[in-house]
Amino acid sequence: MSLAEKSDGILETHVHWEEIEEQMQKSLETTATFGPNKTAKDIGIGNGFVSRIALINPDWQNGSDNLPKTFVAKICSALALIEFSQNGDKQEDLSGIVEKILIVGPRIHNTEVDTYQILKKYDEGRIPLPKIYATRKFSDENKTRGYILMEYFDDLVSCHIYDVVDVESIKKALRSIAIWQAVGLKLTDEERNKFTKTSMSENLSDVFSAEMIERTGDGFRSFLGPDYSEITEQYVDVLRKYCNKENFTKLDFLSDKLGCKRVLCHGDLWCTNILWTKTNGAFDIKAHIDFQATSFNGLAMDINRVISACLSGSDRRKNYKDLLKTFYSYLEEEVDGEMPYSYEQLEHGYKYYTPLSASMNLMFVNQIYTFISNKFPESAEKIKETLLEKTVALMEDAVDSQNTQPL
Repeated sequence: MSLAEKSDGILETHVHWEEIEEQMQKSLETTATFGPNKTAKDIGIGNGFVSRIALINPDWQNGSDNLPKTFVAKICSALALIEFSQNGDKQEDLSGIVEKILIVGPRIHNTEVDTYQILKKYDEGRIPLPKIYATRKFSDENKTRGYILMEYFDDLVSCHIYDVVDVESIKKALRSIAIWQAVGLKLTDEERNKFTKTSMSENLSDVFSAEMIERTGDGFRSFLGPDYSEITEQYVDVLRKYCNKENFTKLDFLSDKLGCKRVLCHGDLWCTNILWTKTNGAFDIKAHIDFQATSFNGLAMDINRVISACLSGSDRRKNYKDLLKTFYSYLEEEVDGEMPYSYEQLEHGYKYYTPLSASMNLMFVNQIYTFISNKFPESAEKIKETLLEKTVALMEDAVDSQNTQPL
């Protein structure tokens, strides 16, 4: 059995109802049982590729009214990516990435479990996070059943790469980044050793194979068309030069190069790894999730990634320096003692991560557009307009960064 094989558990995974029921009973200190009308709905379609996200309605029997009516089971699995690759008229060969997930999936799942435990211990409830009911890590004895059972929020809205978050709303993410960077400075050696210092060379080198980069280029050519052929070819050339183990290793050690302390990083902080609500029409952060890539790494990695993913290209270009200043003021408030780096180091380091943010945020842009436009054809034109603006601006800035400030 493997994480790429369908089974008879929840959403065709290897995790079964009986195990989830027992875990929730222990967590909630109840003898209530799941009922005959229990359900599991896949709510992660198109938003994640290393997990099945199941909305569980347990149909509690013989329990009190304060038991959660629903909760989320995040189950580590490669099935979501396999199905995503088979969407649409043209199937994508993502077998190489699937193989990579089978290797790194259990490790990054365990990292996420460790992160939630660390943040719960140190952040004093100030980072918006879902309540975690129970977890199970992978081990030598458990190769196929890794999961996190967590709180479900029923007031969420979708926010993806084809949406635009306003500048004020993104400041809440900057506050969270400042808090977890400050938390990282407080950890014991044993706690720090739970997290890698070489996450990019470990996790990305095989993903961005030469073959994958060329397929990504084909996706951009298809999505952008001939009107953007010049920037497309320039950007694909950046991917060829930038996305390799040598450069990912340089990014892993960028803090050392700049003379900065390493800080705790989310590592995959983009729009779909944040839970959102809307207030007066504006996106608002409800909770941060998906800490699978947590590491001790570079000063500006999370900031660059979330700004690049969430803001429009024009807003990002106009406001990124002010946002860096805002973030640094938050960090000064959160750090008790010596700062891990100066503002000047932050601003200088920020630009190094632009090609990385582009490569991660835009990796599946053509597939995402195809998937969403097929699902919501009435919104396809608006989605493409927004996605086109963000994509071209980020491509241009990645090319500029590589040309003017290479690693």
